[in-house]
Amino acid sequence: MATKLLTPSDNGNCGGCVACLDTPCQLTLVHVDENRCEDDIFGIYLVRSDGSERFIRQINLVSSPAGCCGADENGNECPQTRIEVPITIQEMDLDACCKFTISLRLEGSNCCSTYTRFSINGPGGEVYGQYFGVDGVTQSFDVRDLCNPAP
Repeated sequence: MATKLLTPSDNGNCGGCVACLDTPCQLTLVHVDENRCEDDIFGIYLVRSDGSERFIRQINLVSSPAGCCGADENGNECPQTRIEVPITIQEMDLDACCKFTISLRLEGSNCCSTYTRFSINGPGGEVYGQYFGVDGVTQSFDVRDLCNPAP
């Protein structure tokens, strides 16, 4: 996947950036239920610089069996939930500085409302990881950092 270099028009100010991507960038948002506890329901959104949003997916961090938190009544460790969400970043998702924002927002609750963790994986592997609770998390990224494979 080829990316173009940023070419700002006025001395480091990103206004006037020509294309940031030659082709769409494939990322994967990964949720791993590290605490093995039923958590909440979050919506994943891509937020553009003009304030518009693109809904990506809702993730329901329910345990199996439902209500299992850490260990069941017999002391057996609850299964760990892993959810992978593909995200395609396109030129229209980027601002003039080749940046975009991903937002995870609480949309419902199961039983525990504990913390959880997600990561963003690009062509070179994990490029970002963050723990968050019921407040969710919103983070901006430079597409060139995520979509160029790391050495």
